[in-house]
Amino acid sequence: MSRETRTVRPFVGLDSLKQVLEETRLLFGKHVCPAGDGIVAEFSPEAFVSLPVSLEWSQTDGGFSEFVENLLEASGKGGFGPDDLHLMVIASSPYLKIADTLIDVPVGRVSELGRVTSLTDLRRSPAFRTPFSGFALEASVILAHDLEPQPLRPYLKGTWVTRARYRVETSAGPAIMTPTPLTDDTRKELSLPPRAIRFVSFGEHNVFEPFAQQEAPVFYVDEKLLAQLNARRRSAASRAVQLQMAYDFVGAVIRRAAVAEADEFGSYDELRLSLVGSVVRLVAGPGAAPATRDRLVEMVRESPEKVIAGAEHAIDLLAGFADLLEDGDS
Repeated sequence: MSRETRTVRPFVGLDSLKQVLEETRLLFGKHVCPAGDGIVAEFSPEAFVSLPVSLEWSQTDGGFSEFVENLLEASGKGGFGPDDLHLMVIASSPYLKIADTLIDVPVGRVSELGRVTSLTDLRRSPAFRTPFSGFALEASVILAHDLEPQPLRPYLKGTWVTRARYRVETSAGPAIMTPTPLTDDTRKELSLPPRAIRFVSFGEHNVFEPFAQQEAPVFYVDEKLLAQLNARRRSAASRAVQLQMAYDFVGAVIRRAAVAEADEFGSYDELRLSLVGSVVRLVAGPGAAPATRDRLVEMVRESPEKVIAGAEHAIDLLAGFADLLEDGDS
């Protein structure tokens, strides 16, 4: 028996509101992500964590005025006053397990946001500092407070009446895997010593074959360590350990590939959908020439330790530990 999960929205009179965010766009560096879509951003980790992030409500000034008018008019048609609804923008990172509210304004004050609203001018959300996992953004119009209950009408505070989602993936994926908690029972199953804190279980995964066409490897990290990282996810220590974990996983992929038979190797273009291809893309950096990537594939077999050093540079492990030591001195 097949099962399907669907979001049930048994509301009427909200058709106009459903359309108001359809033309909005996320701007991330040179990339443009339409509402309801996702993009793959190819930047170095250093660039990724410093690029401006903005939401474009309309592509023209006249269009922005129309956007504001449509939002207010649609709110009225839906039976809501200008203070009943808020426009909210939330950035999230599944990897860091955070959801960060960046904008929360009544729809009656949306005109104050301007046609393009910067999401990084005042502060940079930790969700945007994720060069190896990417981030998600959601713009929504929600009920700001409880209303008098009515049939087929939203009335509970926080209920969304319309929303748009945007997703930014990174060119490092799937070179960096989300960790799975390593428990004592798992250690016993894998015959690992009790104080081991990291382990990559490749299983039947072939790092030279397309990643999406086979079962993914599992990157185990000690469950208590993961809990500490989650509790202190905004700290310099947490960032340094996360960078170290990314480096550990990439190194495991390179070592796995280095001992493979020579006939497994090919050009980068032949391997680009595999884990080896993802690692080579990460180490080569954005915009690298095909010849550079092909040479790195050869180096995985001939000098894996140099490719691992290149990964250390690409991930910028040094900056993570420098921030940690600076934070510890303060």
